[in-house]
Amino acid sequence: MIRLLDLPHTEARRRLSEGAVAWITANPIEYHGPHLPLDTDRLQSLGWIEDLHTALEEPGEPLLCADLPLGVEPAPGPGSQPVSYAHLREAVARAARSAVELGARRIVVVTFHGSPLHNLALHDVVVDLRRRGIAACAPFQDVVRLLLEPLDLERARRTVAHLGQQDAERVLADLGWDFHAGFFETSLMLHWAPASVSPRHVELPPCPAVPRSRRVGALGRLARALGAAGTAAELEFAAVALGWQSLRPFPGYTGHPALASAGAGAEFAELVVERTAPRVRQALAGEPIGGPPLAWIGPLTAWGRLSSAPTTPRVVELPR
Repeated sequence: MIRLLDLPHTEARRRLSEGAVAWITANPIEYHGPHLPLDTDRLQSLGWIEDLHTALEEPGEPLLCADLPLGVEPAPGPGSQPVSYAHLREAVARAARSAVELGARRIVVVTFHGSPLHNLALHDVVVDLRRRGIAACAPFQDVVRLLLEPLDLERARRTVAHLGQQDAERVLADLGWDFHAGFFETSLMLHWAPASVSPRHVELPPCPAVPRSRRVGALGRLARALGAAGTAAELEFAAVALGWQSLRPFPGYTGHPALASAGAGAEFAELVVERTAPRVRQALAGEPIGGPPLAWIGPLTAWGRLSSAPTTPRVVELPR
């Protein structure tokens, strides 16, 4: 991967004006349990970019135009640094404008952070770029959709092939809600950035049972009864996410990180690229793009202005 900022100015302009994809990342500094780094989402984004670049059959190395350590609504925990929706949107828009000034006509904004408000901010920037004739997309919304869809058991079983039957069934039972620093993300990190994973992740107990938000869960059941399956899945996911953040002590992870493996991470990475590469290719060819899931959270929270101020909870620690 080549950093745009490391290139001579004339070389940066030449590459972008000749059609190189301008990759921009935006990821929070965020607590990911005691076993993963605060930079987890960024490291996953960089690994994903390398794989996407290869899948898209782009020439040379990926050109990283901006690498922003910013994210809306990071998980609570020691070291997390939240920024506002407006702050993130303006920072990403500024980075994109800079790339366009240098000649970029194709821009991909990458994150591995699942906050709906975070992804809405990125989508807003992408929509504005496309209005101005720039082929742009923010593909993480398709990764979020993977979590909202019914589990592909045949594919999922490949990720637990290294486990005994009992452990495999436990992982599969929780995989649909494994959205933060658990089996899914720890495996991806063991694949994309193994040096950044504590070997003591194998000592972590499973995440405790998560109490779902009753109000949001009730809305999800109502939506399902009315036949709105997509909205119901989003509400049920939100009910689990809200309940997880209420756990005390706060684990900072979901699912079963102790059972993660690099082999499972390679399977997950392949699935993520299979899902996203065709859509990125279409977007860079100027074809229409959809909006992110859970977009209703934007107006519901006045784009984060109605959210309560984050606090740092007591967290689960590895034994000293």
